[in-house]
Amino acid sequence: AEGGEVGGAREVEHQERTKKVIVMLQKSFKRRVTAAPLQFAAMIQPVEEDAPPPSKHTAAVAFFELLGLHAKGFVNLSQPVAFGDISIAPQDRLMKQKVKLAA
Repeated sequence: AEGGEVGGAREVEHQERTKKVIVMLQKSFKRRVTAAPLQFAAMIQPVEEDAPPPSKHTAAVAFFELLGLHAKGFVNLSQPVAFGDISIAPQDRLMKQKVKLAA
Protein backbone atom coordinates (compact mmCIF):
# COMPACT_ATOMS: atom_id res chain seq x y z
CA ALA A 1 0.00 0.00 0.00
CA GLU A 2 1.33 3.44 -0.84
CA GLY A 3 1.33 6.13 1.79
CA GLY A 4 0.96 9.87 1.52
CA GLU A 5 3.46 12.66 1.30
CA VAL A 6 6.09 12.69 4.04
CA GLY A 7 8.48 15.62 4.11
CA GLY A 8 7.99 16.30 0.40
CA ALA A 9 8.86 12.71 -0.60
CA ARG A 10 6.35 10.02 -1.31
CA GLU A 11 6.53 7.26 1.28
CA VAL A 12 6.02 3.75 -0.07
CA GLU A 13 5.30 0.82 2.20
CA HIS A 14 5.83 -2.66 0.77
CA GLN A 15 4.55 -6.02 1.91
CA GLU A 16 7.19 -8.13 3.68
CA ARG A 17 7.41 -10.61 0.79
CA THR A 18 7.97 -7.75 -1.67
CA LYS A 19 10.70 -6.35 0.59
CA LYS A 20 12.46 -9.72 0.58
CA VAL A 21 12.38 -9.85 -3.23
CA ILE A 22 13.72 -6.28 -3.46
CA VAL A 23 16.62 -7.12 -1.12
CA MET A 24 17.36 -10.37 -2.98
CA LEU A 25 17.39 -8.56 -6.34
CA GLN A 26 19.58 -5.76 -5.00
CA LYS A 27 22.11 -8.30 -3.71
CA SER A 28 22.00 -10.27 -6.96
CA PHE A 29 22.64 -7.22 -9.11
CA LYS A 30 25.40 -5.86 -6.84
CA ARG A 31 27.24 -9.23 -6.99
CA ARG A 32 27.16 -9.47 -10.78
CA VAL A 33 30.33 -8.67 -12.70
CA THR A 34 28.40 -8.23 -15.94
CA ALA A 35 25.66 -5.79 -16.84
CA ALA A 36 23.67 -8.61 -18.46
CA PRO A 37 20.13 -9.06 -17.13
CA LEU A 38 19.39 -11.66 -14.48
CA GLN A 39 17.38 -14.64 -15.72
CA PHE A 40 14.23 -15.61 -13.83
CA ALA A 41 15.13 -19.33 -13.80
CA ALA A 42 18.48 -18.52 -12.17
CA MET A 43 16.88 -16.08 -9.72
CA ILE A 44 14.56 -18.67 -8.18
CA GLN A 45 17.20 -21.38 -7.77
CA PRO A 46 18.19 -22.10 -4.17
CA VAL A 47 21.59 -20.90 -3.00
CA GLU A 48 22.52 -24.22 -1.38
CA GLU A 49 23.68 -26.80 -3.91
CA ASP A 50 21.94 -29.73 -2.20
CA ALA A 51 18.61 -27.90 -1.81
CA PRO A 52 15.64 -29.15 -3.84
CA PRO A 53 14.48 -27.12 -6.86
CA PRO A 54 11.81 -24.48 -6.19
CA SER A 55 8.19 -25.59 -6.16
CA LYS A 56 5.68 -24.32 -8.70
CA HIS A 57 4.14 -22.25 -5.91
CA THR A 58 7.49 -20.59 -5.12
CA ALA A 59 8.05 -19.82 -8.80
CA ALA A 60 4.52 -18.39 -9.13
CA VAL A 61 4.93 -16.17 -6.06
CA ALA A 62 8.30 -14.90 -7.31
CA PHE A 63 6.79 -14.18 -10.73
CA PHE A 64 3.86 -12.30 -9.14
CA GLU A 65 6.27 -10.16 -7.10
CA LEU A 66 8.33 -9.40 -10.22
CA LEU A 67 5.23 -8.27 -12.10
CA GLY A 68 4.39 -5.91 -9.24
CA LEU A 69 7.94 -4.52 -9.18
CA HIS A 70 7.82 -4.07 -12.95
CA ALA A 71 4.51 -2.18 -12.70
CA LYS A 72 6.05 0.14 -10.07
CA GLY A 73 9.16 0.83 -12.18
CA PHE A 74 11.69 -1.12 -10.11
CA VAL A 75 12.67 -3.60 -12.86
CA ASN A 76 12.27 -4.09 -16.59
CA LEU A 77 11.14 -7.52 -17.69
CA SER A 78 11.50 -9.02 -21.16
CA GLN A 79 10.65 -12.38 -22.63
CA PRO A 80 11.65 -12.43 -26.32
CA VAL A 81 10.39 -15.98 -26.92
CA ALA A 82 6.98 -17.25 -25.81
CA PHE A 83 7.42 -19.60 -22.83
CA GLY A 84 11.13 -18.68 -22.76
CA ASP A 85 13.09 -17.43 -19.80
CA ILE A 86 12.37 -13.94 -18.47
CA SER A 87 15.19 -11.38 -18.34
CA ILE A 88 15.21 -9.02 -15.36
CA ALA A 89 17.02 -5.68 -15.62
CA PRO A 90 17.26 -3.31 -12.65
CA GLN A 91 16.04 0.26 -12.77
CA ASP A 92 17.63 3.02 -10.69
CA ARG A 93 14.63 2.94 -8.38
CA LEU A 94 15.38 -0.66 -7.37
CA MET A 95 18.99 0.00 -6.50
CA LYS A 96 18.16 3.20 -4.54
CA GLN A 97 15.26 1.68 -2.57
CA LYS A 98 15.98 1.39 1.13
CA VAL A 99 14.23 -1.60 2.65
CA LYS A 100 13.91 -2.56 6.30
CA LEU A 101 12.97 -6.20 6.84
CA ALA A 102 11.03 -7.28 9.90
CA ALA A 103 13.18 -8.94 12.55
